[in-house]
Amino acid sequence: MGAATGDRGLVQSDKLYFLSRNSGPPHRETQNCHAAYTAIFFSLIATVYLIFYGSWCLRNLDLAHTVEGGLHERVLSLAETGSLKKCMGDNSEQLTGASPSSPRPLGPTMQLISASIRSLNSLEDASLNEDNNESSVPTKTKTKAGGEEHTLLERTRGGGNQQVELKTTLRNKQVELNRSVQGGEQRATPKCIVDGGNRHDPCIEEPTSFYLVNALATIPDEAELRRLQKSLLIPAEEAKNLTEKETVLIREANDKLLFFMERRYRLAAGLRKAVESRQRLVAYAQKLGGTERSCGTFGRFTRFVYTIISRELRKRIYIADSKILEIGANLNDLRGVLKGFLRRREQRALSLRIMASKRQSGLVLTTREANALGVAKLVVNGSRKKNYLPTRMEGKAIVDTGFKLLAALQDARLRLSSLMEEATSESGCGSCAKCVDLKEHLERCDALHKEASTYALKLRSLTLTFFPEQYREIIIKLEREALQLRKKTELAVQSLQCNSPQREEAKPLP
Repeated sequence: MGAATGDRGLVQSDKLYFLSRNSGPPHRETQNCHAAYTAIFFSLIATVYLIFYGSWCLRNLDLAHTVEGGLHERVLSLAETGSLKKCMGDNSEQLTGASPSSPRPLGPTMQLISASIRSLNSLEDASLNEDNNESSVPTKTKTKAGGEEHTLLERTRGGGNQQVELKTTLRNKQVELNRSVQGGEQRATPKCIVDGGNRHDPCIEEPTSFYLVNALATIPDEAELRRLQKSLLIPAEEAKNLTEKETVLIREANDKLLFFMERRYRLAAGLRKAVESRQRLVAYAQKLGGTERSCGTFGRFTRFVYTIISRELRKRIYIADSKILEIGANLNDLRGVLKGFLRRREQRALSLRIMASKRQSGLVLTTREANALGVAKLVVNGSRKKNYLPTRMEGKAIVDTGFKLLAALQDARLRLSSLMEEATSESGCGSCAKCVDLKEHLERCDALHKEASTYALKLRSLTLTFFPEQYREIIIKLEREALQLRKKTELAVQSLQCNSPQREEAKPLP
């Protein structure tokens, strides 16, 4: 078959090929396209391989730094060791031949790469694992050589096994954070890193915990709140004089107090956690700033990465500050509520008014029941000025109760004096009927003395705000009679001890 050439194409072997003015033979164009596609494919494969190999090399460089510093513990295989030596070049000698006292420093390029990787890892740990940061520290075991650990690296050369002792110095990380919020102070031991005998710069400086101090300085102690809760827990056999409404009020006050105590605990724990998180972020920002200043002319990309990380750190510090201020405001509000619950003078005034109102209606409450009702009203209704001001009828009942207690104290003291004289004149020491009556009367005198002292204390709480002269007169007389009864009771107890049968048996024979 021949070939014919036209204006627009070439006919060859019964096939028509279109030609352009600047085109060559058709088989040459096909070969050039195939070669170009092949070159692009292999270039893409080589690029992907170099990217993966470079990232793997960077990870091994980070691993080499941690092995040298003693932060992690790992036995490297033969293949990883060879690749690591290729990545590090001359700096790989410090893995096998460096001593813990004089490690060979990395070059400036390697230090910059390792510092950037550690900064990125630190930022990720600070943002994602704030609550579990202590659990990520691996367990370290110390040998007798003073805190050094030997890692065995097995390598095979020429069919033989050779064990090379890899001596690395552990960086003992010890976090001692002892806070005491009592008295508005917080002491914290900064976390520092000790390498051998040299102390490095601490990661966290002395904490500025003014948020914590301002929020928790004047919050009442846990023991005071527990005492208040204990006064609301009355057994059923001791609450016989309380009505159903009063019992419900005491139960409601107990539930409200427990709620505020749990809320206080949650807010205090959240505030401490937020302050610690802010301190960690500030420490990472300071460390990142020092690394950024020392990077020199490494590259624009590194500075760009540092800028992004610094911006994110500042954003998170601002969020932490906002959270700390919010929790601190809530704690300040809760502080005012809890301080209102713990006003003992107001509790005693309410208890006295409740007892007086009950006596006016013909009922008698025990001291524990009256105290529980006073605390319950203070917790449920809150602190009010009118709690100190008794009504006219309550004031009259308070005065009448005071005079009744005064008369009871005088009668008890006179009865005690007569029983002491009769017991002394009786024959038979300690076992006579008069001595038994004297012991029983001493118990009644002790209970009456406690009741009179408590009543005088409650009445004094009223006189600090309410100033009638008759209250002051009753307080003075009650305290005087209670003191005289106390002295008489002590004399009676001494006389019983001197005349007891044990004393008679203990006397020496003539």
